[in-house]
Amino acid sequence: MRIQFIVEPDFLQLIDVSENQVTEVQKLAFKDLYLVRINLSHNAIERIESGAFENCANVTLLDLSHNKIDNIPRTAFDSNTYATELDLSYNLLTDLSQVFNVTFAQVLVVS
Repeated sequence: MRIQFIVEPDFLQLIDVSENQVTEVQKLAFKDLYLVRINLSHNAIERIESGAFENCANVTLLDLSHNKIDNIPRTAFDSNTYATELDLSYNLLTDLSQVFNVTFAQVLVVS
């Protein structure tokens, strides 16, 4: 399942698509949205494309917990992504050092 908007929202602070059978996050999925929190938890996400979280400079919480993620490309985030809390718990990740540089996150939740 892909995330598609019926209308083009200009200003959203929170997007919650948890528990919706989302299977992938495509490049620029949140382009041109002013988001502070993104909740993609409890889905079936297996694939995150390079550039999926580009233009997410205002995001403080990114919840990707409870999915089927086994790899996140280093280029999923750009240099303007400043999420202070990143939740990757309950996924299939085994080696975060190979996934991406998590220095931007102040709180990283992995279990």
